[in-house]
Amino acid sequence: MRKERLALGFFLCTAVFFFLSVCDKRFLTPKFSKKAVEDSLTAYEKLFAGAPHRAYDKEGRGGYINKEGEWVIKAQYLAVKPFREGYAAVQDADTELWGYIDVHGKTVIKPKFMEAGSFINGSTAVKEPEGGFGIIDRRGKFIVEPIYRTISYFKEGFACAEDMETGEYWFLNEEGEKVFGPYKGAFLFHDGKALVKETEENRDWFYIDKKGKKYPFNEEVEIVMAKWYGDGEDDFWTENEYLDFSEGYPEYINDSCVAVNEKGEAISPEYKYLEPFDRDGYALAKIQKGEDEFYGIVDKQYNWVIEPEYSSLYKSDYGYVIAEKKEWEESGRVDYVVMDLKGNVVFTDWKEDEIVLNYDSDLSKGNPLPAYTKKNDVWKMGYIDWDHSILIPFKYDDAYAFAEDGSYAVVEKNGLYGVIDKKGNWILKPKFGGFSLYGIHDMD
Repeated sequence: MRKERLALGFFLCTAVFFFLSVCDKRFLTPKFSKKAVEDSLTAYEKLFAGAPHRAYDKEGRGGYINKEGEWVIKAQYLAVKPFREGYAAVQDADTELWGYIDVHGKTVIKPKFMEAGSFINGSTAVKEPEGGFGIIDRRGKFIVEPIYRTISYFKEGFACAEDMETGEYWFLNEEGEKVFGPYKGAFLFHDGKALVKETEENRDWFYIDKKGKKYPFNEEVEIVMAKWYGDGEDDFWTENEYLDFSEGYPEYINDSCVAVNEKGEAISPEYKYLEPFDRDGYALAKIQKGEDEFYGIVDKQYNWVIEPEYSSLYKSDYGYVIAEKKEWEESGRVDYVVMDLKGNVVFTDWKEDEIVLNYDSDLSKGNPLPAYTKKNDVWKMGYIDWDHSILIPFKYDDAYAFAEDGSYAVVEKNGLYGVIDKKGNWILKPKFGGFSLYGIHDMD
């Protein structure tokens, strides 16, 4: 009987093992996508997701910290850039040349460049001390030789480079070979096409596809605005721009700013000025009335959601608009108001108040508002509520807007930077000579 029970137990264990080995493992081991994990993090935690965050010490040397504010990569560099694809560009304090480190602080590409970008899709642009710009891979080997005056990232298989001698532009393939050109002007490929021109005129643009075939573009359009490909850190070259007209993009036709489509046709009314649409689908627009100019906000159908009746207007990234009317300024009573995107006034700033809202900030719903006041003839900053009540005392030299989720704000005190929560408690005490507001580690 005992042998039978042992045999039965062995059989059941074998059956369970077999079941576990062949059934769909998705039901046994939960797997979370990178995006799902990132979405669960606070904005503060995202600063440190996958890599330490850059900061500077009291002496102005750059390094990288963890979320507790501890130096995990010693502050020893003249300048530091954010991690991208596991590498960060750092400027050596002795040679003043740029190289690359990994997330552990190990040098992976020795400092030997005058300029160095962040990695995107396994490559980046750099500048040789005695040469020009080229493109390297993650081993530091040149894919494109450093012989160009300026150069872009690779986008859709091509980089745009400016000839050192002629100033003309060429498209290079991923082997570094010239394939299309020369052009007097060129934007990066987007959705399989690139806008280029063969003359100096700013109205002679046309498209090419990835085989070099030409497509017409409205010759009346003057190109003045473009989108930036990258993280904005690498402003030492200017070729990382591209155009996306799929939803309309503002350019100029006959001195009027209009949204144009992929053919260069106007698809909006004429404005004195029009900004690109933000992530919420709204854009700032300016019109002319007599000798005066007025600002408002339009939606993607170019309907006014906030009428153009304001002499100045600032739109935050989080759904609020700070506006001022000329008559308010002249009356001396109201300085400006904060409105939502339906035109409802949610905050009024009175000129006689001792506390003034910092209207350059990106205001977000439910978060303390950065403001300033004068104490003993010295301006100090703190945070107020939407009803003007003081939430965090005025004791900072500078104070930035809270992240949209309210998880942190960067402040400056006695010349050093720290990080606080919504109650004014220190997340990181003020001990940094510089602290980046944003973390950019990887690019989708």
